[in-house]
Amino acid sequence: MKRTLFPTLPLALLLLVASNTGCRMFMDIPDAPAVQGHCGDGVLDPGETCDGTQLGVASCASEGFYGGELACNGECELDTTGCDGFCGDGARQEAHETCDGTDLGGATCETLGFTGGTLACTDLCALDTLGCTGEQPTCGDDVLDTGEVCDGTDLGTETCETQGYYGGVLACTEDCLSFDLTDCRAVGRCGDGVRQVEQGEACDGFELSGHTCADFGCRSGVLACATDCQAFDLSGCRSGHDEDQDGFDDNCDNCPTVANSQQRDTDGDGLGDACEVPGNPDGLSELAVFDPFVTDLGIYTSLNGTWVHGADQLDGASDFAGQYLHPLTFYMVNYGVEATFSLDVLERSGENWSGVMFAWQGTGGATSHGYTCLYARDANQIQIWEYVSNAWQIRSQSNLPSLGPADQWRRVLAFVSGANIRCGYEDETGVTASTTWTKNLPADDEFQGPSGLRVYQESAHFRSFVMYR
Repeated sequence: MKRTLFPTLPLALLLLVASNTGCRMFMDIPDAPAVQGHCGDGVLDPGETCDGTQLGVASCASEGFYGGELACNGECELDTTGCDGFCGDGARQEAHETCDGTDLGGATCETLGFTGGTLACTDLCALDTLGCTGEQPTCGDDVLDTGEVCDGTDLGTETCETQGYYGGVLACTEDCLSFDLTDCRAVGRCGDGVRQVEQGEACDGFELSGHTCADFGCRSGVLACATDCQAFDLSGCRSGHDEDQDGFDDNCDNCPTVANSQQRDTDGDGLGDACEVPGNPDGLSELAVFDPFVTDLGIYTSLNGTWVHGADQLDGASDFAGQYLHPLTFYMVNYGVEATFSLDVLERSGENWSGVMFAWQGTGGATSHGYTCLYARDANQIQIWEYVSNAWQIRSQSNLPSLGPADQWRRVLAFVSGANIRCGYEDETGVTASTTWTKNLPADDEFQGPSGLRVYQESAHFRSFVMYR
C-alpha cells in the first residue's frame, strides 16, 4: 500500500482552514478590490472624455473645427481653445468658407453678375443668392458679363502685352475669374529674372550678365537693373557727391578733383588724363585714396595743429606745424599725393606754408624723417622740403607769376618716382608751376611712410586729399 505525504485530515479541520481569509494555501487571494484610476494620471479610464495627452479619437475636426490643436483640461474635459474657427463663428475662413454670417468677403449681388438685391450667407457658410435680382451670368458661354474677368474666348481688350508680357496667347481660366498666363510667361516679361535679349533687355532683376559698377567707371558700389530692364541703375555705384562739378559723380569720375567732362583716358589705365603727371603719362595709373572731406572717416592721425571737419571741407590751422596723416603707406613705387585747398583772407605773420607731407617717419608727433610739397604764401612759391638731421631743409623752389586772391582754390601734387620728386602747382586763376629734386638714395626706404596734409603758421581749408599710384 502506497503512503501519502499528507495524512488525511478531518473534514471539519479543512473547512476551518478554508474559512480563514488570513491564510493562503495554494493561490494569492486579494484582501480587497483594486483601486480605480483617477483624472490626471494620463490614462483614459471609463467615464473620462480625455486625460492629459490621451484624447482618444477626438480632434479639432471631430469637434466641428477646421483644424488646430485639441487639448484636455484639468477636469478631463476637451479644451478647444487651440482649435481654428468653425462655420458659424462669424469670421470667414478664406481657406474653408465663402462667407460666414455677415462676413461675405466683399461679395455682393452685383459682383456676382446680378443686377441688384441683397446677398446673404447660408448656415453651411456658402453664398445665398436668393435675395439677388436679375439673371446671373453663365461662365463658359464665351460672353464677358458683369462679374467675370473673362469668359472663354472673350477676353475683352486684354492681351499678353497688356498684362506686361512681351507676347504670347492670353487665355481665360475655367471659373472666368482670372486670366491664364501660361503662354504669356513662356515669352517672358521685364521683371521675371530672365534677360530677354531679343526684347532689348540690358538686364532683368538680379540678372546683370556679369556686369558690375566697375564696368561703368565706378570704383565701388552695387549695380542694379532699371525697372524697365532697358538700362542699368547706377545709383548704388554713386557716392552722391561731385567734387569738381563736372557732372560725374566722385565714385565714377576718373579724375574727381579736376573738371574733365570728356573723361579722356588716353592710355586706358582708368586714370583720367587730367590727373596724369605732365610729361609722364605712365607715371600714375590708379586712384588709391580720394577723400572729399564730406564726412570724418576717423582714420587719420592728427599730429599737432587743429583739424576740424566743416561743411564739405577740413579746416587745418597751426601756430607752428601741424600734420594730418592718412594710414596708407607706399613703398618704393611711383606714387602721388595731392591736396586742394584755399586760405584765410587774412595772412598770418611770418612764414606760412600749406600742402602735403609724404614718406613721414617719426615717433608720436615728432618727425624723424619726411618730405613736403608746399605752397609758401609769404614767398609765393611752390617748394620741396626734407626733414633731415633734426631740421627742415628746403631742397627746391619755384616762383609763381602772381599771388592771386587768398580764398581761391589751389592744388599741389607731389609725384615720387624712384629717387625723383616733382612738386606741381595750379590754382583757380590758371597759374601753374612746378619744381623738382633728385635725392641721392643710399638706402631703399627713403620714401616709405604715411602721407597727409601739413600747415605751418597757416589756416587752410582743405577741399580734398588724394593719393595716386
